[in-house]
Amino acid sequence: MKKQTFILEINDTNAHSWQGSVKWVQGDDRQSFRSVVEMLRLIDSAIHTEETISAGESPGSPGNPPDPWEGASPGDLTSPDTSPG
Repeated sequence: MKKQTFILEINDTNAHSWQGSVKWVQGDDRQSFRSVVEMLRLIDSAIHTEETISAGESPGSPGNPPDPWEGASPGDLTSPDTSPG
């Protein structure tokens, strides 16, 4: 696996978790997240995409590279419910 670099921007800390964005430097892509778990999923998805591409597999069609954030969209996870009752 090649070294991967991510830049995190934490904008807020609601519901005892981080909200912000993560930029994947090698993939030149940025994605927002609403929790630490969601952030980790985004990073993990980008790393697995890079491993797939490095292994010579073809996850996307020619001329249309795969989405490094596939399977880790912000709608997949939500922050813990902090509403009363």
